[in-house]
This record gives sequence, structure tokens and C-alpha cells, in this order.
Amino acid sequence: MHTITLQPIDWLNLFLYYLSLSLLAVGGAISLAPDMQRYLVERNGWLTDVQFSASIAIALDQVALHI
Repeated sequence: MHTITLQPIDWLNLFLYYLSLSLLAVGGAISLAPDMQRYLVERNGWLTDVQFSASIAIALDQVALHI
């Protein structure tokens, strides 16, 4: 397994990116999944497609448990 170490500037950029997404979000967090995937997988390579898909599935499962 390949480990990615994020530098403080990476955390800042991640925070600012998600802040900008939240300001423009219409339809909830799941509507932003394609943009998150592009940023985390394609642009920065911090996650693989499989890891990203699994994280979305886990997040949706947790939401379903509370409905």
C-alpha cells in the first residue's frame, strides 16, 4: 500500500477547496461527489478510484443508518 503524506499547504488547499464547494453546493454533499473525485483522485492522486468509491459508500451507509 502506498502512503501519501500531506504537507500543511496540502491541508490548507484541501480545506479551501471544500469550503468553496460548500458555498456553491446545491443538492447536498452527494451532488459534489464528481468534483471531489476529480480533486482527490485525478488532480492530486491522494486516493485511488476504489478508495474514493469505498469512502462514498461508507458515508452513504452511515447516513442511511440515521434516517
